Amino acid sequence: TMENDWNDLVKSQKSKTGNNPENKDLVKSYYFIFDCFNNEIEYINNTFQLVTGYDNAEFTIDKLLAIIHPDDFNYFLASEERGLKFTNSLSYTDHFRYQLSYTYRMLNSSNNYIWMRQFCQAIEVNEKGHLTKTLVRHQQIDDNYVRSANDYRILDKNTNLLLDINNIYNL
Repeated sequence: TMENDWNDLVKSQKSKTGNNPENKDLVKSYYFIFDCFNNEIEYINNTFQLVTGYDNAEFTIDKLLAIIHPDDFNYFLASEERGLKFTNSLSYTDHFRYQLSYTYRMLNSSNNYIWMRQFCQAIEVNEKGHLTKTLVRHQQIDDNYVRSANDYRILDKNTNLLLDINNIYNL
């Protein structure tokens, strides 16, 4: 039957068969779902703990804000404000077309700052066309990273091209 075929397929996943090697050092990213409407993290995947050392239950928006490097906090806020201005200008379907990203340092549980590139994209828009939920991915990058002038990026996923930030409001 179709159900048996499906169940056999599910059982063949590596996560089910126990053949997953323990390559914790290779894990450099995690993602979470951010509820923009309620200002809370709705879900975080299990690699968060491998990357940061913190328990998933500890991770809230307040925790994220508290562990951002003090020298990067204003850049973080400015980038979020920039993203908000951009997404507020979009129509319903256009929200799903773009991915925003920028970098900042975060304090891990070992008391070391690690560089992260944050990627953000819409996963839910309400009936009025306002962004309500985003998928956020943090990708750890090289410790020697130096933030460049073009660090803040908006990717048009339809064309796979970065938008010209200077002309962004002429869309």
